[in-house]
Amino acid sequence: MAAEKKENDDEAPEETAGYKVAAKKGVDDIMNLHKDDKSLQKYKEQLMGAAKDTIIDANDKRQVFFDALVIEPEGQKPIELDPSKCDANTLAFTLKEKAKYRVVVKFRVQREIVLGLKRFVVIKRKGIKVDKSTDMMGSFAPDAKKTYENPFPQEIVPDGMLARGTYTAKTQFIDDDKTVHLDFSYQFKIAKDWA
Repeated sequence: MAAEKKENDDEAPEETAGYKVAAKKGVDDIMNLHKDDKSLQKYKEQLMGAAKDTIIDANDKRQVFFDALVIEPEGQKPIELDPSKCDANTLAFTLKEKAKYRVVVKFRVQREIVLGLKRFVVIKRKGIKVDKSTDMMGSFAPDAKKTYENPFPQEIVPDGMLARGTYTAKTQFIDDDKTVHLDFSYQFKIAKDWA
């Protein structure tokens, strides 16, 4: 049982010591606070928009719509993945060893503010975890007309005979309330050259 708990902890995002999640408030509640203060109202509108067009699809209960995950290798054509079409048994792309690349996620938010959205990734090779990372993205206001693009820091593909092969990445986008907005997996390959 203790080994089971450790395995699950190993596949959970790191917690920031001392960080306390803010009390959840709706967009309308925030916009109605301090209505008399014109400068504060103007500031809130700059941050959150007019809070009028917050619904993308009234029949869809999702709060975050993920449109694409883009892998941008330096000097190569970007690789755009549709998370809804990815799976752990299908090779999504190949990266050349030593290549520099970055990942960009494109998404939209509806209904309410998403606080502390982060990307959590576990990468495995032949079932053994080789990397785990959590990247903070930030908080995002709902806006039916806005697509957010969040670039992550540039990375370098590992090289050498031991690094080459096929990997499985399990990616989750989680907010401060521990709501998992997206959970998907895909395979990628590290090779001597571009495929």
